[in-house]
Amino acid sequence: MNIVNNLFKREKQHELLLGVIFVLYLVLNLQTPLFISQVIDTTFGSVVLLLLGLSLFMQVNPIIGVLGLAVIFEIIRRANVNTGSYAMNNYLPSEDLKLKHMKAYNVENGPGKFERTLEEELVKNHDQSSNKMSKVYTPTPYKGVASETKNNVNEL
Repeated sequence: MNIVNNLFKREKQHELLLGVIFVLYLVLNLQTPLFISQVIDTTFGSVVLLLLGLSLFMQVNPIIGVLGLAVIFEIIRRANVNTGSYAMNNYLPSEDLKLKHMKAYNVENGPGKFERTLEEELVKNHDQSSNKMSKVYTPTPYKGVASETKNNVNEL
């Protein structure tokens, strides 16, 4: 109880204001600007923030220090999410871009360059060769043997 009473003293009002700001940041789900998120989402940025949080913990009331550490972890998490979506949007192609690339590939390798596709050539060759074949079937000495089965069991 002494910690809470100490927080409401006149000379500790700045700590109370800092605590209110920390709680508002956690509750309101404010987004960190992209250029700040890019700096925070590095190893160096995260280490600097954690050192700042530990120094804050040593300088102010323990309740504000715990809130400060929670805010720092939340800032690091939000920066990671923010820059992760930024990286995905900038480096992964959209469906429109994929379609544009496919059309470019098809024009380059399309009907102007090749007269027929492999499938069309094979069908044409098959049709021509089937017309030349005779329809005469020769008898073969092979005779298939089939046994009477009932429920896939040979009957003796």
